[in-house]
Amino acid sequence: MFDPVQFETLGGICVVTHSKSHAEEISRDLGKWCSDLNIRQYLDSTISQHQNLWVARMYASALLKESAPNADVRLLADSFGFSTESSDDELFKEIVFSKALSPVASSFPSIEEFFAALRVRKNIALIARRTELWFSIDEDTRPSTHWRQLSGDGFALIAGQPLSQALELALCPDASGQSYGFACRQASEYLMLAGLAQELETTNPQLLETIERRWSEQPLRGDTFINAFLTERGSREHPFPKHHYVPGSRVWFKNPDENSTDVDGFEGSWVVYMGAGKFVNLWDKKSPYDIETKCFEVYHWRHCVERTDAGILRMNEDRVKDMMAASMADPAAKHEILHQMMEYRAPVRVYGEGGCIDLTREQARWVCPQTTNISI
Repeated sequence: MFDPVQFETLGGICVVTHSKSHAEEISRDLGKWCSDLNIRQYLDSTISQHQNLWVARMYASALLKESAPNADVRLLADSFGFSTESSDDELFKEIVFSKALSPVASSFPSIEEFFAALRVRKNIALIARRTELWFSIDEDTRPSTHWRQLSGDGFALIAGQPLSQALELALCPDASGQSYGFACRQASEYLMLAGLAQELETTNPQLLETIERRWSEQPLRGDTFINAFLTERGSREHPFPKHHYVPGSRVWFKNPDENSTDVDGFEGSWVVYMGAGKFVNLWDKKSPYDIETKCFEVYHWRHCVERTDAGILRMNEDRVKDMMAASMADPAAKHEILHQMMEYRAPVRVYGEGGCIDLTREQARWVCPQTTNISI
């Protein structure tokens, strides 16, 4: 299996294979799929050899680049009418356009993995649209029909319950009839896993069974979750453009203020990009974030830290909202805050410099039986 990092600098979408004839076949199949979606004019394609591998590459045409200069995918909504209520086909188009515009390539070991990745991203974006939770650090809750509380920390899947349904019930009030308590990091993990689980039901049910067994014992969280299910693309040397996101990506907005990171849950903000310039608002699905609103929120955390009578630090979120509204209504303050916060974030554990914008993006790993790189 190849290392996707070796193709990152190519940009766009790369399907990697071992023969020229297979690369040509892949390129033809991609072209037909694009024609069926009526998007062929927005995409160019090439076939090239890289060491002992062949790459069928699809990338933004001049026409698509005109619609989103500097790979600013927010502009796709205006050019093509994308929204957070778009149909499945429109969401597929936005995903492909966003990937094609990327200077950091997405690479796949087969055309089947490419199409599976599109479906996973679509699943994540669709369930994110329906997600609404209440913020909790130490009082998390889950639907008792599908989850059992562990003696230490967290919740495990009740054996025999389908993981996909359990995640949906925990995330979506329209499925369960109520909202549940989450911290944003674990909520983002549930969203990514929900998109994967839905795809695995048909693409790789044996792997899904393995994941469900693990989730009924001790679910993976934090770094172990990332290592098992996600890959990170981009780097400080080769970052993603500040306004480039693909629906279904997990994104980190860093809090650059050291003092306010002492409040549990406010080290930064984990979100999922839903498309059309909008990030999931885990706490209010009717008010998704755009990137500017998220920058204002993270910026004002530094001004709203309080200490309870018990000596515990907490965030006054009502005050955060009030200060956000005041800053956004003041042109001078708005310019100053965005100038600071729209910078790339500083390295881990470095504070007092940089903004909140991440250099990398996290996406789901490959899922097909012959090529999956998910490891439990």
